Amino acid sequence: MRKIFLLAVCFATIASAQQDSLLKYLQYDTDLISAATYKERRDSVMKMIGQDAAAVFYSAPERMRNGDVDYLYRQADNFYYLTGFTEANAMLILSSERNSCEKC
Repeated sequence: MRKIFLLAVCFATIASAQQDSLLKYLQYDTDLISAATYKERRDSVMKMIGQDAAAVFYSAPERMRNGDVDYLYRQADNFYYLTGFTEANAMLILSSERNSCEKC
C-alpha cells in the first residue's frame, strides 16, 4: 500500500511539473500588428501600381533540409509585410475594385 501511495505522489509531482512547463509555452504574443495596419499597407501598394492592375504575392515555400527533416519555416518578407500571415502555401492577390460592367 505504501508503494502505491509513493507512486501516486511521484506521478502527481511529474504531472504538476509538466503542467507548469506547458503553461509557459502557451503564452500568446501581445505585440502583434493590427489588421488595419496590414490593410493600409495593401492599399498603399494598390495606389502605387495604379487602377487597372493586379499584383500577386506568394508565400515562401517549405524547404527540406534532408530526406525527412524540414527547415524551420520562415515566411517571405514581402508577403508577411502585407498580410502578417505565417503559413506556407498561400497567395495574396490585389486588384482594383473598379466595376467595368455598366449594366450590372
